[in-house]
Amino acid sequence: MTPGPSNRYLKSKPGSRLKIIRAKSSTLTKIDGGKEYRSKSGVIYTARQVKQRKIYEQTGQQLSLEKAAEQRRQGLLGYETAATESQAGKQRETATRKRIDRFLADPASTYQDYRSDKRRSLTPTMRSDFLSWRERRLGGEYLEDMSEFGPMMDVARAVNDVPLINIVKS
Repeated sequence: MTPGPSNRYLKSKPGSRLKIIRAKSSTLTKIDGGKEYRSKSGVIYTARQVKQRKIYEQTGQQLSLEKAAEQRRQGLLGYETAATESQAGKQRETATRKRIDRFLADPASTYQDYRSDKRRSLTPTMRSDFLSWRERRLGGEYLEDMSEFGPMMDVARAVNDVPLINIVKS
């Protein structure tokens, strides 16, 4: 006999749609050819439910996958392995780099000049030099020339370049 719907999940906060399954993740077996898992009692769970259960077992908190990912990015939650942490960092860097490349390649790209509070177009110099400015600044070099630093930070804000913005905040 399979447990009823009210028995299959841990209690969650009132109003929350997040439901953590009761079955321990170590007792679940993957169904051949699918993304579903079967418990010893025969109840079938989705891969998402199983991942949420693993997060609950590791942290003791009822977190959605999205909230857990955000907390990992902020350093509040650890990754399962060093390899997954490294992979996540590389994926974030690749996504940032692609976003910057798209912004620099678009001839209609504009940015907010925070010194004069005007929208400005990217100059050819900024398009060609931004990546070298960024690498120098992320490498720890101090850019004394405001003709380099100001536009670099304006473009960084326009593309939401978090590593570069965080360096300035520190």
